[in-house]
Amino acid sequence: MLVKHAPPLWIKPLVLHGILSSLSPRIVFHRLTPAIQLLNPHYRWNSCRTIAMAAPKVDSSGESLPEHAAGKWYSVPDLCLRDHRFIAPLDYRDPATSLKISIFAREVVAVGKEDQPMPYLLFLQGGSGFESPRPSEASGWILKACEEFRVILMDQRGTGLSTPLTTSSMLQFKSAWDLADYLKHFCADSIVSDAEFICVHLVPGSGPWTVLGRSYGGFCAITYLSFAPQGLKQVLLTGGIPPFGDG
Repeated sequence: MLVKHAPPLWIKPLVLHGILSSLSPRIVFHRLTPAIQLLNPHYRWNSCRTIAMAAPKVDSSGESLPEHAAGKWYSVPDLCLRDHRFIAPLDYRDPATSLKISIFAREVVAVGKEDQPMPYLLFLQGGSGFESPRPSEASGWILKACEEFRVILMDQRGTGLSTPLTTSSMLQFKSAWDLADYLKHFCADSIVSDAEFICVHLVPGSGPWTVLGRSYGGFCAITYLSFAPQGLKQVLLTGGIPPFGDG
């Protein structure tokens, strides 16, 4: 159905082997003409990457903030992991004055590959509202992915160890309008900007990288294709495919 209704110039089906062998449906988007012309013809991809690199480095009190802090490697059976924390703007449209939030991501590699040059794969979790997986051993798709990639498990803003959306945090807003103005920054477009922000700090040469989207993460991956396609080497989807065009 997707291929039938989607513009043929930028979507093509491909049976994937290996990494997505246990997932269905399986579709890859690879260096394709973006859907941006359908969604927002005035958008410019450079804004995502440029804003990420220009994000503020001080908080409201003038204190210097590290944009990226990486932890030490630690192990679970057959995997090595390390944690990354990023200080990112809540609103990428106005990074100089925006509030800042924390974005958490975990890097996962096969044991012995910590220092090997490998391509990066960003996993976008389903939900929305769920944190990224917490692998305790090498199994499933992560085991297969780590044969070829450095896997980045990002807690999407509002979830997990990233700045959360909780009842207590939302009760701090004085009005429903203020709360709505805050919540609008936790949608897929901001998650894509967070991904670009992380890519700038992690991936040699700032990418491009591979993205794997599951369920709601698939919606985010389609948004990524629309807003920042040049940052993508390929996109793998398992579920979470929104309608296209008139479909």
